[in-house]
Amino acid sequence: MKKLLTLFAILPLLSIGQNCEVFISEYIEGGSNNKALEFYNPTGATVNLSDYTLLRFSNGGTTGSTVNFAAGASIAPDSTYVVANGSANAAILAVANETNGSISHNGNDQYLLLKGTDTLDVIGTLGSGSYFASDITLERKATVGNGSKVFDFNEWNNQPKDYSANLGSHTSTATCSNSGTGTGTGTTPTVVVNVASIASITGTNANGVLDSLGKTYYIKAIVTSTDFDGNGGYSFFAQDATGGINVYSTSDVDSYAVTQGDSLLIRGDLAQYNGLTEIIPDSIHLINTGNTLPAPQVITQMSEANEGLYVLLDSCTLVDPTQWPASGSANVDVTNGTDTLTLRIDSDTDIDGTPAPVGTFSVVGNVGQYDFSSPYTAGYQLFPSSIDDFNVYSNVTPAFNNVVAIGTFNG
Repeated sequence: MKKLLTLFAILPLLSIGQNCEVFISEYIEGGSNNKALEFYNPTGATVNLSDYTLLRFSNGGTTGSTVNFAAGASIAPDSTYVVANGSANAAILAVANETNGSISHNGNDQYLLLKGTDTLDVIGTLGSGSYFASDITLERKATVGNGSKVFDFNEWNNQPKDYSANLGSHTSTATCSNSGTGTGTGTTPTVVVNVASIASITGTNANGVLDSLGKTYYIKAIVTSTDFDGNGGYSFFAQDATGGINVYSTSDVDSYAVTQGDSLLIRGDLAQYNGLTEIIPDSIHLINTGNTLPAPQVITQMSEANEGLYVLLDSCTLVDPTQWPASGSANVDVTNGTDTLTLRIDSDTDIDGTPAPVGTFSVVGNVGQYDFSSPYTAGYQLFPSSIDDFNVYSNVTPAFNNVVAIGTFNG
């Protein structure tokens, strides 16, 4: 399971506070996603890892993000605990105690092992930016008995790229103590998560292809829809003050359960599916719940400009009531008197099987897209989340610009 990220925390590099403590015993920086870290417990007692975290500094940066161990993780006496990238090779995964997408170093990333705010061990030199350990496996020498705040290659044996024969086991002949370089002083990094606005990362070219395709970002957004994926995984919409986006994953992340009104910090890679811009999360941090949904943007047409947004279509009627699904998902055409637009009734809502709306109605939902071919500039659909998103007017058809006078709608 991928772990949550700690936001905006100050984590000073204090002196090591224990005579015998967990330390990093192996580091693998191999090809593709063959990445792993091994931790060794030199003590005579089982160590619960709930008080321990990793602080990762990417690409020689001086700000970092915190990665937690899995809930309930522990290391038996004189034993190891391995955290690997979930897409590592079979040999690595066979001995991994947990997988975590944040274990994706590329040779110039620094890791700090922390207990509370005390630094116990370090890989790399903060802020150096140099590729100190690229395409290599580092194994802590048996003569090393404790962690160090100063990275020293003399404490490690070097092995070739993708070498993992000893992963999952470690021998230490030294008596752990606090007499080494671990008592040195250090700088004080700050965990700063650089959150991107959704509008700044969802621009497209003339063919509707995402400019930032494949890049990794943090976003902070409010959940504005239900989960349209009824199986394990997600397909839901989230929105900040600048725009909206679909959040898609084939598996659940950090045990998060989708609820409208949740405020989330999401880290993930940008992707597109049939024109729909998506963020594929590798971590989801629940900030708080129960937030008021943003006011829906009133629209008359759907386009790239409002893709992902929470919107309202007013003064609609069904083009063909027989399209309304008795069960299952279906596309339903509606008209506002000028344009014909598509509603996507998803079977993972409570809408299919209900009576089709009769007469004029408004509907709120999120703008999605399903366009099979380039240019990806068509195929826009409105995804309502619930039957409560429809508001049928009684004996009146208000003008579009009088939408505020029609009363309330549920959304």
